Amino acid sequence: MLHLTLCILAVANALALPANQTFEPSIANNVVSSIRLRTLIVGSTSDAVILPENVVQGYGAPYDIILGSQPPLDGDDWHSIVVADSGVNNTWVREYAARTHARIVFLQSVEDAQDAELLGVDSVPTPISNVTVADTDSARYLAGVFNTTSSWNVSEIAPMAVSVLNTSIATPYLVFDNANKTADLSAAAFVTNTTLGTQEMHFRFRANEAALTADFEPFYTLPTEFTQMNLALGHSWFEWVTRGVFLGYRRLTLNIHVDDWFINSAIRYTDEIYRINSSDVETYVEWRKNFHDNVLPTGSEFKLEPAYNGAGLGMTGYNDTSLNEATYTYADEFNWVSHTWSHMNMDWLEDWQCDGQHKVCHPLPEHYDAELGYNQKVARGEGIASDEYIELYYGEDATPPHQFLDNRTELMQYHYSVKSLVTPEISGLWPASYNGTPPTGRVPYLKNTLFFSKLVEYGIENVVGDNSRPELNNELMYHGVFSTVEEYGYDGILIVPRWSPNIPFNCKTLECAVQFYDTEGACSWTTYGPACDPDKVWDGPGVINREAKASTIPLLQQRWDPYMFHQSNVHAQPYRGGFAPLVGQFVQEVAEDVLRYITGLPFVSIKMDDLAVMYRERMTRDDAKQYGTLQMNAAGEPVSVSVSGCEDFNSVVTITTNSPLSFAEQVNVTLYGTDVSAFKLVTPDQPAVFNVTGSII
Repeated sequence: MLHLTLCILAVANALALPANQTFEPSIANNVVSSIRLRTLIVGSTSDAVILPENVVQGYGAPYDIILGSQPPLDGDDWHSIVVADSGVNNTWVREYAARTHARIVFLQSVEDAQDAELLGVDSVPTPISNVTVADTDSARYLAGVFNTTSSWNVSEIAPMAVSVLNTSIATPYLVFDNANKTADLSAAAFVTNTTLGTQEMHFRFRANEAALTADFEPFYTLPTEFTQMNLALGHSWFEWVTRGVFLGYRRLTLNIHVDDWFINSAIRYTDEIYRINSSDVETYVEWRKNFHDNVLPTGSEFKLEPAYNGAGLGMTGYNDTSLNEATYTYADEFNWVSHTWSHMNMDWLEDWQCDGQHKVCHPLPEHYDAELGYNQKVARGEGIASDEYIELYYGEDATPPHQFLDNRTELMQYHYSVKSLVTPEISGLWPASYNGTPPTGRVPYLKNTLFFSKLVEYGIENVVGDNSRPELNNELMYHGVFSTVEEYGYDGILIVPRWSPNIPFNCKTLECAVQFYDTEGACSWTTYGPACDPDKVWDGPGVINREAKASTIPLLQQRWDPYMFHQSNVHAQPYRGGFAPLVGQFVQEVAEDVLRYITGLPFVSIKMDDLAVMYRERMTRDDAKQYGTLQMNAAGEPVSVSVSGCEDFNSVVTITTNSPLSFAEQVNVTLYGTDVSAFKLVTPDQPAVFNVTGSII
């Protein structure tokens, strides 16, 4: 029972403020002191800490929050401090930082009579409303992954300029965007080695300001962009204040699901029966190469992820089979996940399958066997003869062998998610406790235990949800939802959150998207964005760009949720003098908008199985109340990072290339942009130890 007692003590210390006791496992004979790898956020109000809390949560890093009165800080419980607003008494924060060498970032630094003596700066008139990164190597270093060439208007968030009086202690970071960006005469943000012995970063505007709720959801209307800018700045100040060493990691994930691959759709407004063809696939391949070569940061890896319906490979009898051949040829240009065999609703049979009765009959075991099992067969390259189909499909056209992935080793291992499923219409996922108002046309079937039993039988561990359905969302946006026996009949199936942009599933052209805005009011459905002007005349690029901008904040928040599109949306459309898939235009507009703020983080598409592992590991780390310590020798030099927790979990420590620390050993290391992340297992009895070298002084 010793490990349980120690774990409870450790968690109590992690949550108690101030912490008067700590449990630090002895890991090496030369360790004589330590400091927690944990961030303290202090603010005078709960609203003031929303943005910094969101930034730190995006990394999955441990943190504490103190609001209002501040106690004296004993111990060594934080290696980084974020002062969220100007209402905080800074004396005790600086006393702690001077003693422990913790860095401090002030997100709403204001003029003080001691600025010249303490910080080496002095207030001057604000010359202009826009700020940019100073054109110096030191400023670019401070920026980290933040865009060093863009310019942002800060007029709404109380900008104040300073001049640097003492260049031996103060260094400009952001400057007002006038002709002389390298001058020390008009800084909007700076770092300083104060005369108190502390290292501080100051923003002389409200870098804590964000139009976000307490749950980090964007306000409905965001006509200006200070929220995006301040979230992006978070990637800069968090790396600096932690010295580039922290628990957790960062990712810009661009996961685009394309549902209904291989089957056709009735096109909106025209009723044309349409399925994409080889020309559309080839346009995607060409556009994707150009996108990588000319838009994305180095190290990026983007792929569409079709959610396929295998019935379209042969059983449906389509005359044009060029999509099948192109898919086989270019399969490695995509990631792949199952969307059931025929797109059957997992709760209700169609009227023609139920003697004309609507939403009365549920699928039988044999239906689930076909919908799940057949799709796995065709991925393995197996065919299905006409007389091998279940009764519902008996006698239909045979599905030929050697289609699609054809069991090719590299495709099956690196591109295919055999453990995941996208259910048609997000069916099969109504929990037993659901008592809300379902979306139009949906009829809930609560606790579909048979369906979940078939998921288990076919080795499916992950399904996708819908961010518009509250019952499928976790209170914490960085978590998925686990099924339970009480709600679904089975434990442990992960429901991954997913976005649904306002591009209809059956639109293949830009004109269709415009008509959707004009005639059905889709403009007002966006999560946030400029107010909808009823007199505005929309065009295709404008609609796509507006929908894309709704993704900027979630990506800057490091949300991993995939986005839902459909096969019709892959149709090639005119784009910037050439052609690109409709969905490709959305993706490129998303990336380019994010790159206005962040340029140093690659965009990556992660196949569904691997993405689910990321969610599971993040949720387990958070549940384990992970905590880490930076261990130092008698000379005050870091020698190791120790990570502990109350459950088994896969710990991760990240050190950026800007950090004064580095790993002394590299075991199970992942490289991402400027980051090196190392992973090791933790048990309640055994911390993970990462050997490091460098200095924090």
